[in-house]
Amino acid sequence: MIWLSGACNYLWAMVLLLLFLIPYIRHYFTDGEVEYGSWLAPVMFLLGLAAGDTNENTICWIGLTGIFYLWKCYRYKTLRPWMIAGFIGLSLGYGLLVLAPGNLVRLADDYKDKFTTHVALIWLSFLIQSLLWFYLIKAYRWGRKVSVSWQARRKYFHLAAWLVGMAVLFNLIMLPSPAFYPRSTFPNIIFVITVVMVVMRLSYLRDGRIIERKLVKVGYGIAVLYFCFTYGMTAYNYYVFHQYMGQVIREAETMRGNRDTLVIRYRPNLEDWSFKTGVHVIYIEFWDYEGNWRNVAFAKYYEIASIRAELK
Repeated sequence: MIWLSGACNYLWAMVLLLLFLIPYIRHYFTDGEVEYGSWLAPVMFLLGLAAGDTNENTICWIGLTGIFYLWKCYRYKTLRPWMIAGFIGLSLGYGLLVLAPGNLVRLADDYKDKFTTHVALIWLSFLIQSLLWFYLIKAYRWGRKVSVSWQARRKYFHLAAWLVGMAVLFNLIMLPSPAFYPRSTFPNIIFVITVVMVVMRLSYLRDGRIIERKLVKVGYGIAVLYFCFTYGMTAYNYYVFHQYMGQVIREAETMRGNRDTLVIRYRPNLEDWSFKTGVHVIYIEFWDYEGNWRNVAFAKYYEIASIRAELK
């Protein structure tokens, strides 16, 4: 259930956003000569409405740069009704997202991360993507030497530059946020991957190779080792936490209906789970405050008075 909600909030949200951007990118690559039927305007409005209601740290930048692109298309007389309909849908969707009741609850929350924590998360995000950024640096040097027509190269590299700019801004906008969850960096890495694919497409058209084959094999090796290590640590940590939660549930079952308080005095040490598992393990803690919503929900489900943690 956790992975489903995460996929709905980030993975499928990015699918909607990228799908929304495809007609605009085709319009850009064809200098506005691509033709769509009148049916696209209402489709783009609905798609924009859905895309705008996805992630707070992505849509603001897409919308702001979209204004400049629409203005440029207006100047060159390539502006189409479906482009305006899509932008209106995106703006309305983003407005609904910002004004959602859940955001008002967040604003009322006193929880705040340290600024240094935000900086560390952004640094970690770029560190994880280091091989992708290395590829893009090599691609930039390759692009300055390759003999592709200026028009084709300009189109690809301008799109790549825009995607890179968006990817960086997706993370930087989280710096002033009161809370910065690592999952918020997911749109960033998706756009970086997209940039790599765009540049790779240009290299295929040129029948060239940006990275030497030996270096690619080294990259594959690092990726396989990283996967094996994090997968093994994820399996181990979930096993340990499963054993722990199983014990808590068994104790709660024996107390069902007694209306007593279940006191938890032990929890596995999972403080370093984030790095060892590649930020894959999710676990729910019980608080020392019995009125916390997690504690209350657990107590109601197992028909006990309350539950609290007294960890030493």
